[in-house]
Amino acid sequence: MKRSSVTSPLSLPKNFALKAQQRAILWSVLWVVCLSGIAFFWGLASTGLVDETEPLFAEAARQMQATGDWITPYFNGNPRFDKPPLIYWLMAVGFQLFGVNEWAVRLPSAFAAVAVVGLGFYTLRRFGFSRPELARAYVEAPSAM
Repeated sequence: MKRSSVTSPLSLPKNFALKAQQRAILWSVLWVVCLSGIAFFWGLASTGLVDETEPLFAEAARQMQATGDWITPYFNGNPRFDKPPLIYWLMAVGFQLFGVNEWAVRLPSAFAAVAVVGLGFYTLRRFGFSRPELARAYVEAPSAM
């Protein structure tokens, strides 16, 4: 006699728990990304450009955007090859979108910081950590400010 497998209407599929876990991870990552976004973007342009490097990067990106030379970053007419051009490109795009201001200068770094917090949180959650990732995200987010 052949046994038939009857499933109860109340039983859940095996992969339901996995999907619920994935949804929980997704919601927690979105929550941390939103919180870190608030932390990094709040008051982004509240102070002027400080230190010696931030204005140099900003001016090189401004000159790149003004001259249309997207290959070679310049500062006061001298080529500036001490960093790869990606940060200059991102700042110059920010200048085109939002104008030349402190907010546009810091925008690429703020997006990168939110991405680092989100990816770090996701990585720890994905590998099964439950509480340490919260501590990591909360400690890391304000440390870059």
